[in-house]
Amino acid sequence: MSENTFTQEQVDEMIKERIARERKKFESEKKELERKHGETIEEYETRINNANLTAEEKYNKSIAELQKQLDTSNTELATLKTNEMKKAILGKYKIPDSFLGSITGNTQEEIEDSVKSFSENLSSYLKTQSGGTPNSLNGGSEGEKDKKDIGLEAFDKAFSSF
Repeated sequence: MSENTFTQEQVDEMIKERIARERKKFESEKKELERKHGETIEEYETRINNANLTAEEKYNKSIAELQKQLDTSNTELATLKTNEMKKAILGKYKIPDSFLGSITGNTQEEIEDSVKSFSENLSSYLKTQSGGTPNSLNGGSEGEKDKKDIGLEAFDKAFSSF
């Protein structure tokens, strides 16, 4: 009678393969049960837990869920309002909306300060690129009359990769 001997690595591999087969079989059976009953195990557990709650607990739970939805909606609304303020102030400084992500602040004053600072930094950058302030960024003044206004061209060139 010959007895087989296995190395530890062989035993580990056999166990690993067996566990993988059993896990696959379990997942398949679980999916079939979920399909038959029309709900996942998690949904079933939630349903059973809710069935055991008192009326007051159910009420408190639904209030908490509604409050969470309300908080999410309020956050989204605040973001929309803030973005609209940012767009309006960007427009005031003749800066495209595509720079919205570069602007910080939540109040009118904070946003105004951020756009003003951004505009000044952008203007300084464009001066170095084009040799002067483009009319569109200096409030429409004539600027330096004998220089060609190539600021917008430099602006487009500098930020075309965004």
